[in-house]
Amino acid sequence: MKDPSWTSTSQYSPAAMVLFKFSRLPALFLVFYSLSDVGLPPGVAGLIQFLQEPSSVTVPLAQPLWWHCSGRLVEASDVTLSYTWLRGGNPLDSNSNTETFPNGTLHIRAVGADDAGPYLCRAQGGGEIDYTDAAILSIATLGSSFALDPISRSITLGNPLSLECSIVSNPTATVSWQRNGSPVQESDAIIATGAVDTETRSSLHVASVDHQHGGQYRCLATNELLDGQTRFSEPATVTLIGRPGFSTPPSPQVAVVGSSVTFQCSTTGSPMATIAWLDADDAVIQDSQHFLVSPGSLRINDVQLKDSGYYTCRATNEYGENTASALLTVAASYRPVAFTQPPMDQTVEVGGRVIFACEADGVPPPTITWTKDGGSIAVGRTDEPVPGRLRITDVQTPDSGFYVCTATNGLSTDSQTAQLIIQEQPHFTTVPEATTVLVDEAVLLNCLAEGRPEPEISWTTPLTALGILQMPSQPTPTLEVASNGSLILSTVRREHAGIYTCTASNTVGIVSTEARVTVHGPPVITRTPSDVTAIEGAVVMLSCRATGVPAVQSITWTFGSELLETSLRYEVFDNGDLRIVNIGEAQEGTYTCQAVNAVGPSPTVSAHVTVHVSPAVEVRPVGLTYDLGSNVTLFCEATGDPTPVLEWLKDGMSLVLADNVVVLTNFSLVIVGLERDNTGSYQCMATNDAGVAQASTTVMTPDIPEIISTDGNVTVNQTQVGVLPCRAHARERPSILWYLSDPMGVRGDGIGRGENLPGTRGYQSSITEEGDLVIGAVSTEDKGWYLCRATNSVGSVTQLIYMSVNYPALIESTNVRLTGSGGSSRAILTCEVDGHPLPSVTWYLPSGEPVVPTDDSGRYFINHINASSFLVVNPPEVRLHDGDFRCEAENILGSDVAAITVTIQGIPVIVSVSADVSTSSVMLRCFSKGAPTPQISWARDGSFANLIPGHSVLVDGALIVSDFGAALRGRYVCHLQNRHGVVSAALQAPSRPSRPEVGAITSRDVKLSWDPPVPNSNLSVDSYEVRYWQLWMNTSAVRTGIRETTGVTLQGLSPYTPHQFEVRARNGLGAGDFSDPSVMIFTSEDVPDAVGGFTLKSVGNSILVSWDEPVALHGNREHIVYDLVYGPITESTSGHVTFTKAHDGIALQLLPDLEPATEYQVALRVRNTFLGAWSNEVIGQIQTGYPAPVSVLRNVRAVSNSSDSIVVTWKAVSVAAFIRYIISYRESASGSSFPDISVNDTGAMQHIITGLAPGTAYAVRMSYETEGGIAPYSPEFIVRTDEDLSVSQQAQRGPIGFIVGGIFGVLVLILVALLMALIYVRCRRTKDKFEPSPAFDPDSLWINRRVLRYLI
Repeated sequence: MKDPSWTSTSQYSPAAMVLFKFSRLPALFLVFYSLSDVGLPPGVAGLIQFLQEPSSVTVPLAQPLWWHCSGRLVEASDVTLSYTWLRGGNPLDSNSNTETFPNGTLHIRAVGADDAGPYLCRAQGGGEIDYTDAAILSIATLGSSFALDPISRSITLGNPLSLECSIVSNPTATVSWQRNGSPVQESDAIIATGAVDTETRSSLHVASVDHQHGGQYRCLATNELLDGQTRFSEPATVTLIGRPGFSTPPSPQVAVVGSSVTFQCSTTGSPMATIAWLDADDAVIQDSQHFLVSPGSLRINDVQLKDSGYYTCRATNEYGENTASALLTVAASYRPVAFTQPPMDQTVEVGGRVIFACEADGVPPPTITWTKDGGSIAVGRTDEPVPGRLRITDVQTPDSGFYVCTATNGLSTDSQTAQLIIQEQPHFTTVPEATTVLVDEAVLLNCLAEGRPEPEISWTTPLTALGILQMPSQPTPTLEVASNGSLILSTVRREHAGIYTCTASNTVGIVSTEARVTVHGPPVITRTPSDVTAIEGAVVMLSCRATGVPAVQSITWTFGSELLETSLRYEVFDNGDLRIVNIGEAQEGTYTCQAVNAVGPSPTVSAHVTVHVSPAVEVRPVGLTYDLGSNVTLFCEATGDPTPVLEWLKDGMSLVLADNVVVLTNFSLVIVGLERDNTGSYQCMATNDAGVAQASTTVMTPDIPEIISTDGNVTVNQTQVGVLPCRAHARERPSILWYLSDPMGVRGDGIGRGENLPGTRGYQSSITEEGDLVIGAVSTEDKGWYLCRATNSVGSVTQLIYMSVNYPALIESTNVRLTGSGGSSRAILTCEVDGHPLPSVTWYLPSGEPVVPTDDSGRYFINHINASSFLVVNPPEVRLHDGDFRCEAENILGSDVAAITVTIQGIPVIVSVSADVSTSSVMLRCFSKGAPTPQISWARDGSFANLIPGHSVLVDGALIVSDFGAALRGRYVCHLQNRHGVVSAALQAPSRPSRPEVGAITSRDVKLSWDPPVPNSNLSVDSYEVRYWQLWMNTSAVRTGIRETTGVTLQGLSPYTPHQFEVRARNGLGAGDFSDPSVMIFTSEDVPDAVGGFTLKSVGNSILVSWDEPVALHGNREHIVYDLVYGPITESTSGHVTFTKAHDGIALQLLPDLEPATEYQVALRVRNTFLGAWSNEVIGQIQTGYPAPVSVLRNVRAVSNSSDSIVVTWKAVSVAAFIRYIISYRESASGSSFPDISVNDTGAMQHIITGLAPGTAYAVRMSYETEGGIAPYSPEFIVRTDEDLSVSQQAQRGPIGFIVGGIFGVLVLILVALLMALIYVRCRRTKDKFEPSPAFDPDSLWINRRVLRYLI
């Protein structure tokens, strides 16, 4: 490393001096610094490579400054460098305004004048040291006034003009020029700006001064770093010497008859001009009551229509004269300007396109112009495709502001303003850089962005719990987002390592950038070894893992003071794990792990290893047999480390102590009075932390069989298989036999061995291998007692089981038939049943209803005695009880039903009536019951029906009416009579229901309700019919088959239509009369139908949309509108324009001012504004053409070229989709037209028409054609071809002819010379006249009337 110790500056030569310049307020200083002044020792250069170095900057006062410095050691890139900032050879200390970061960043929070000067960054590490080049901090300044102001001067027209100004500025100022308060355009003058030392100089040069160059000039200066500071120079006046010009020419005026109007006129030039006013005949206007003349104005009082015309201001001085004219238009009526479509505020992104629309009305019709408030409208990117439309393409940031639409008709003027808001997607001006830092140091990540609106800065960090950090953020203990968007990590932790993402967002878009922060520090133990308890002889694995940046170099283990290495007992793995093989008590203790990397060692971690010995256990005595009732003692002894815990098990389960079982303190097991439940296998289990061990013995008794199956009887359903369980257990397997038995257990015949005879109990039985008795297809004969016997050589045991059999319910007998008189004391019905389980019995009346014995009438009594059921009816009635009673028996296996016929003597009862309608006739019936069977007779309207023609009674009592219409109109009564009495029933069509009431109403549904008709017949109403009228459509419909008795909801009606409703009832005979009609109601509005006949037609760069109106609007016409949604196919439909058109009976709409030659999609839907709902869309696509040209071809001229040709000249046009120029001409006198001439070259500017007649007047006009159509024709020019003098005629004149001709020629030459002089004078007068822009109407500007008259 080179020696950095140095103090003297005498060793430096003058060549080692460095000159630095910077500006300080209020004065300018030039300061010289030697290398020692900036802190650089002689000859120091190390092996450090700088990755970031500070560069000289200029900063406004009180603004922050960030300087970055970073590097690496070339031969040892993993060495972390430290950084020191120097100023004047002294290290900078952090204070309230200055902050230095360990990663090499310098932050000055608010730059002051004292902070200006040179700075160095020093990097050192690994025994090396190096310095950056000096960086100069200077202060941004702008002089309080101009050092050089432009000088006033007088200059002759046509001579050059030069003006200069200068101002002190750091950095170089931006200088512009103004004339008469308006910016000087580059087309008017050559402006050059440059810097000389700290001065910014600007010059303005005009090669040839004209009238518009006169006036007051001044410079305007700004500094890009000093927002809001502007300096103006002192004004300089340029006075023009020469023929007068016009500073204020007269403007066109519009006046109403009877009003007054004033023309203004002011001049430029020196000497001052004398002004006179001329009328349309070039006569000087004298001051009078009608004309008030002054040098600068002309006032006309009581304006009349005859005053219309051009008025001329003539200015004269000793250098000549000049004129300017303006047109006075007199209108008979007047209406002030009023906007019909004011411009709307718009928002657009940079590079987009916007159109402001502005329309106004008035009398005379107004002219619309566009200006920008406080600025000028961009040139080259703006146009007016149609009057009132301002289109701006490729929108840029300076285009933002307020645009003013001004409408004037000469009599009134109005303005409307719309704002254009420019949006720009964010972009980064400074991005964060990857950084490496030690734990506990600080880091600064810079992130700056620009955009419109101003973007918001946010950060995401590896600390996900912090979420998204906004600018500025609330500071955390270690992390903060500064107000400029930079991220500060004041104390870096390991968890801060990772990717940091800076995001800039505004309403237009979002961009992101990221940088990685690498944190260096000692290793961190990521897996700590755990305490282990191991069994002697086992293998123990201790895990210790670490991570770190830089990478971990090694992991070591120690046991006590011993550093462990791989051996027969230990194995140390590269990943940090330690394995201990065949561990013994000598290896019990604490093991310590530590990791190391280039930064240093990690803290140590430890684990304790404990060694255990597995238990051993012994039980005695083993394998003895004990008699029941004897005492048994079992002993258990165990060893192990730690001392085992003992537990007794029986048959593999934890021992449950019985009353005769006890465990002693020495853990011996004592059984007092051995019982059969005590027999089995006993285990003594010893348990400690090292394992489990157990020893077993058995306690057994002599081997008598034991039945282990569950006691209990068995129930089996008939025909199913019956299983009687019998399971026995003994060491010597017992044999099992089955026998028939009785309740006392007396053994009968053996069964289940295939020896039983058919028809005997247990015939189809067998014994399973396990000992169960299986009886197949059980019948009722198989029920009874069965005995099971289990036998071996030691003895036998038995078990008694009863099997019952279930079978379905069965009715064995009932009353056959009962006959009685109505009102007799009682009727008794019996029903005998069988079945297992015993069936339940239910009784049913002839009507089918179940008999309820608890009926309040007390008429019924039911009694069940064993298998018999009795129903007592007291007293019986014909109406209720004549007919078939039913007895129904039921159990879980089935049911059975029997009928008992009961006949009751008494007055007949009419059960029901019916009317069966065929094609043309009706059959009427009355059904009855009661004994004896009644006789039936029929009457119609009080007369015997069988005596009425078309009526006949059948043998079974039915009445046939052959005329259905007659049956529907009549009232029929049937009479039924026996010896006990007579009854009757009426049959006729229903009466009228009540008038329907209207409930809920929707567009297609109406809810109706009504009251049923007053009963007039034994025939019940079975349905209703609703008839309704749609009054606008003059149609009606009937809805039938309505089963509801209180109302119905009619569906499928026509929306927004008046309706009325009637209802009538229908029974088996037919329909009655309709009710009175309901009140008239309107159904609600609904979605309109879609349009038909949808067509699109391209009209230039517009689209004409036409369609057929919807078949049905389904709503109020005032609520119906058409939505046209259109836009280029290439755009998302979300960006398409929606135009809404009222339903006014005009089924077409023009979509104007579209992009030419572009494929558009147009969708049309019909919307009900009241409902906020619309029809299905119809969609079409079409390509636009080009707009029809509206500008007349300019500068069209036609002059004679010879006796048979004319030259036509014009100014070439520059338009899109050009096709040709069109020259149209005809003979002026005869009117004979000739075919149009086409010139296809867009750059052509003249054409010669040949083959014309000599000495003939022709009318010539021109136009041009684009793909959008043909432009308006120019005015016609009358041109006469030259006379044709043939050679033969000249020869015949002889010498006299030559003499006469010579004299005539001299006269012609003199005349031509005079004419040329006159033309020259006239042209001189028009030299300085204003040339109207082709985009303006010439009639709206002042013009030289006499020049126009001369040209015409």
